[in-house]
Amino acid sequence: MGTPDLSSLLSTPRIYVGIGSRRTPEPLCVMVTLLGALLAEGGHRLRSGAARGADAAFEAGCDARRGRKEIFLPWRHFNAHASPFCRPSPEALELARAFHPAWGRCNAAARALLGRNMHQLLGPALGEPAAFVLCWAPGPEGAEAGGTGFTLAVARAHGIPCHNLAQPATYRLWHGFCLR
Repeated sequence: MGTPDLSSLLSTPRIYVGIGSRRTPEPLCVMVTLLGALLAEGGHRLRSGAARGADAAFEAGCDARRGRKEIFLPWRHFNAHASPFCRPSPEALELARAFHPAWGRCNAAARALLGRNMHQLLGPALGEPAAFVLCWAPGPEGAEAGGTGFTLAVARAHGIPCHNLAQPATYRLWHGFCLR
């Protein structure tokens, strides 16, 4: 995939998904917080999931600029968050099941987390796809690990562009956006 043109991507306010590993390194969390603030200033709406690490950093940046956001929780009060978007819909769980290779081995909590991720990508009623995903997920591009990797695979299947800050070229591109 070629290098995306951020000026055209960001010229119009859009919905984006800001997610990542709970183990996102602290220097990256600082950058992600700045990105969340800059995107909020540009009128972009954040969708995320209240997890520690990158999710929390995107939301902190968004909140710092009083940006618009939709935070989807797998269950009420996840990580002490009070978002009204709690508990994935049956349709979101079914979509997650269709994509997960070992759904039968997932416990109820894992299923709720994966279902929540479908709402991050596609909205409350699963009919409003995000314009792009911005994340930090370790691993080779296209084979990222964990829940973030799963979400990236579903995003790609839905044609949603994914920008993984763990990839050097993507990091440089977005770091340049921070320096403007």
